[in-house]
Amino acid sequence: MMKKLLFFKKTTLALIAVVLVSAISYAQTTNPSVNLLYGDIKATITGATTSADQTWDGIENSYDNDPSTIYHSPYNGTTFPVILTYNINPADIDMVIYTTRPSKGASEDTNGNFKEFSISIKKEGETNYTKVLDVDLKGESGSHRIKLPSLQEKVVSIQFILEPGATDKEGTDIVSCAEMAFCKAGPEFDPSSIFADVACTILKPEITQTEISALTNEYYKALAQQLFDGTYPKEFRINEFKAWPHPDGFAWPNRLNMPYSLCDNPTGIYMRPGDKIAVFAENLGSIPVSLRLKNYNEATGGSYESNTDYLLSNGINIIHANREGLLYVQYFTPNHLTAEKIKLHFAFANVAGYFDNQIHKKEDWTRILNANKYTYMDVVGAYAHLTFPTANYKRSAANTGLELINLYDDMVYKLRDFMGFYKYNRNPYNRNHFIVVYHMYMYATAYRTAYNVSTLDHILNANTLKSSPWGPAHEVGHVNQHNPLFRWVGTTEVTNNVQALLIQTAWGNDSRLIREDRYQEAYDHLMAPKIANANAGIWQQLVPLWQIQLFFAEVLGKTDTYAKIYEACRTWGIGNGPGSHQMTFTKILVDSTKTDLTEFLDAWGYLRTIDNEVSDYTSAQFTITEEDLAELKQYIKDKNFPKPEYKIQYITDVNKHIYKDKLNVVQGTHTQNASTFTPSGWQNVVAYECYRDGELVYIVRGDMSGEKSFTFPGRFDNTCELYAVQYDGKKIKMADGFGNPLPKLEAPKFSTSDTEHWYYIKNMSSEQTNSQQGATPRGFCSLHATGEGQVVTGKSLPIFETQKWKLQRISPTTFVLVNEDGLYMGIDMRATKTIPSSEKLWQKLDYASKQGTSGYRFVSSQINPANNEKEDIIAHLQLNGNLTNYTPSDEASLWQFVPADFIKLTDNENTYDYNIQTIRNDEAVADSYLQKSATEDKAITALDDSDNWNIIASKDGAVHLRNKDNKYLGTTSLVFPFMKDTPTNYYLYLTNYDGFVGIRIATGTSATASVLNVNASNSLAFRSTKDLGSVWQFTPSVINSVETLNANAIKYKIYVQDRKVVVSEVAGEFAIYSISGQQVKNENLANGVYIVKGTDFATKVLVK
Repeated sequence: MMKKLLFFKKTTLALIAVVLVSAISYAQTTNPSVNLLYGDIKATITGATTSADQTWDGIENSYDNDPSTIYHSPYNGTTFPVILTYNINPADIDMVIYTTRPSKGASEDTNGNFKEFSISIKKEGETNYTKVLDVDLKGESGSHRIKLPSLQEKVVSIQFILEPGATDKEGTDIVSCAEMAFCKAGPEFDPSSIFADVACTILKPEITQTEISALTNEYYKALAQQLFDGTYPKEFRINEFKAWPHPDGFAWPNRLNMPYSLCDNPTGIYMRPGDKIAVFAENLGSIPVSLRLKNYNEATGGSYESNTDYLLSNGINIIHANREGLLYVQYFTPNHLTAEKIKLHFAFANVAGYFDNQIHKKEDWTRILNANKYTYMDVVGAYAHLTFPTANYKRSAANTGLELINLYDDMVYKLRDFMGFYKYNRNPYNRNHFIVVYHMYMYATAYRTAYNVSTLDHILNANTLKSSPWGPAHEVGHVNQHNPLFRWVGTTEVTNNVQALLIQTAWGNDSRLIREDRYQEAYDHLMAPKIANANAGIWQQLVPLWQIQLFFAEVLGKTDTYAKIYEACRTWGIGNGPGSHQMTFTKILVDSTKTDLTEFLDAWGYLRTIDNEVSDYTSAQFTITEEDLAELKQYIKDKNFPKPEYKIQYITDVNKHIYKDKLNVVQGTHTQNASTFTPSGWQNVVAYECYRDGELVYIVRGDMSGEKSFTFPGRFDNTCELYAVQYDGKKIKMADGFGNPLPKLEAPKFSTSDTEHWYYIKNMSSEQTNSQQGATPRGFCSLHATGEGQVVTGKSLPIFETQKWKLQRISPTTFVLVNEDGLYMGIDMRATKTIPSSEKLWQKLDYASKQGTSGYRFVSSQINPANNEKEDIIAHLQLNGNLTNYTPSDEASLWQFVPADFIKLTDNENTYDYNIQTIRNDEAVADSYLQKSATEDKAITALDDSDNWNIIASKDGAVHLRNKDNKYLGTTSLVFPFMKDTPTNYYLYLTNYDGFVGIRIATGTSATASVLNVNASNSLAFRSTKDLGSVWQFTPSVINSVETLNANAIKYKIYVQDRKVVVSEVAGEFAIYSISGQQVKNENLANGVYIVKGTDFATKVLVK
């Protein structure tokens, strides 16, 4: 019984000891000083001189206790020998410690390492130096302990006479030194006398307590005692490390945008400034191995590039920290698969630990995390490596570390597989490194992607990461971009997002293209306007690239499509310039899919000429000529690949099943209100196409949820047709338009020194009421600058008081807006008296459609600091009436340019006749004109006998409307319009409704004033209703034909006298018109042809 009890006690104690060792494995107990290893007595260097140095790599760097700074002789070579002289306080020395320059990581940097030299000394009271030793280090790297032949007493100066050192530049003689020290060496100790291995991790079997107690070297004694007692914490302090390929070796041959991680060998060891540790190394061969001390801490000013490297050699290595950080093993070789592992022992080092999903289990996570007392911790997987603050792991992943790193592994692996790395035996091996930063939001750069500390609660939470992985996937996508054939200028923030979409959707989330309605945006801003792909926005350019994946991989099941595309981007000839790069990419698409994609490429603007500068993070001239396109089309034709039996340009994330199952359209019905359509019962429609004069002008997604209405941009007149489109391109007609087309606004022109083009710039918001109390509806507003330094606004003023603006080019790629008062508007939206600086200029004037409205956007491409993505920032009219930079391109960001001379006042000098036509497009009203009733003195709308109206100025912006019979538009009780002999004040305002621009005829200046309105049943009245019936088109009454009345002209005598047309009196009244149809005053006529029209004749006369 006693024996059993004794055995139980011993077993329990042993188990407790194991638990205690584990529990204290990271405890930072009092450890022996590294200085006890040698017992060296170090001399104090008081100064040094050299016969030659590089200005910024002076001799003082060789005794600053910082091995990352070095002394270097002139880079371009110098006269040898070079003499280095160090002065010290009087000391006895028998050892020189020379440390070579640190490794750069990829390979050993031996430049300047000492080869042959001599050491001379000068003692106290002496004037001359005495040589004591000749040395040849053969240019080898490391910390060299050079033993002098004997102890030298009272030394005050040491001199090195150096011959040329190692160099990788033939013909250039140099020397370099990271650190130099002088000391009296302590007693030698041979670790192999008690340790069974070079790394000093195991005692020899025969070692007993007696031998350990007899040791005089206190450092080794402490280490041996703890190993003997079984209390030495070995986890992370003792480890084996395999070799890795240097990431540059994979990145550049494979045209990768950025190389992968340099930190694939974390140690789990951290150091503070001034710390010294001994690192015992075993099994190091000819491949250089170094330790890199990396500081992630904002508070100490560290950055990813601020590292200290320590070259290792077999046996003992002393690491003296000059900064805070984690240690990583740098062991790189192209032969990494066959290189032997090395063994390192970080004796008595501070342990942060790391979690490795290839080694540790789920239950290890909380143990390692909770034991970590350092600020940061490494978490590694097979493909991903995270380095973030320990506190953030504890807050966001307290129990889910394994799930977290598995997600990042899955992300990285999926993207590498997507690019065909494994299909084409291009395993990069190195991980992607995800790190914390404090100065920017998120970004990608060489060897890592970086995430602001403010984002970590999201990206370290496995649930939120999986539901919203865009940020990390976007940044990894940047690393994976292939230069330049899948990341030419203008696509830096485009092609990476193909990968972001892949992860987002593979993890079960809705596509961002669907959630943010980017397909419709692409149809509105790229496909319908028929612009060159390179001139489109980043989201618009992304859509066709993602459609390639949706169609070929998900519909046809050719899941390696993009693998083939990426492989071609790695291997095809590069060409010269972004235009060439895009052309090559289109050929790659065709070859990789073995499909004639001509229609698809044309629809998305790849087959359009372009000759302008394109910018993202850099700028370049982007040129594709007609000759280039002819060559490309011939290339595709010569391939003789089949054309797809699908309308690929309309595939989306939510209608791909229609393509996969080849579902035919099921016809339904629709309701129409002017240009607004509401389909009902239609199924399997991939798009709705709207045509005008046979040209496709508007596309609407067919996969809209429910029976959503859409509005055709502009008047759905008798030149228009609407079709529902099937997956295979078959079109089913839904509606024909009716009513005559309205006059089109011309595209805005830039003013020149010779010709000025002035415009009213009308905001195209459909808003007819404003939720902000007292604010004017944006649908009433035009661009207005109130004064210098003020934010430019949208303001509703009577048309003849509305500000005029012009467009002025500053450079071929930039422009500014300037108003009639000489005030400029740049992208800061403030009015200035001087032209804004270059970074505040507008870059593009884009035509776009949105929510049934069309117009132009003022665009400037900028980096959004919230997500570090490049976005088109545009001029947006806020509810409060001020302009602002705003990313979403809704209709309040669209503007129409109305020529300022499109409407003129009649006065004593000039008469201008106008027909006033309703824009309303209901069948009973379409094409009706405002006119006087033939039977009574009231105003009506009718299809024929349109009246001629003059606009006559009153006061305070008011006008009178007078017809050809000199009757004025008036009202009875401010409701029904009547024709009167006396004028009534009205206010004409530029306005728009459902995308139509016209004029509102209002009874007052407030936004709630009654307006002249015709309803769907052709009832005319002054109403508070602000709908399409309140928008009127004023078109000049033009006379440009004399055919029908010309015969009567012979009855009259018509001639020109004193630049005035004269007609015999029997002809009655007549009027003079320019050849373009505008009425002019009959006096001082300029040279030219004019039309003379009377009551029963018309003819032409020549004034010369």
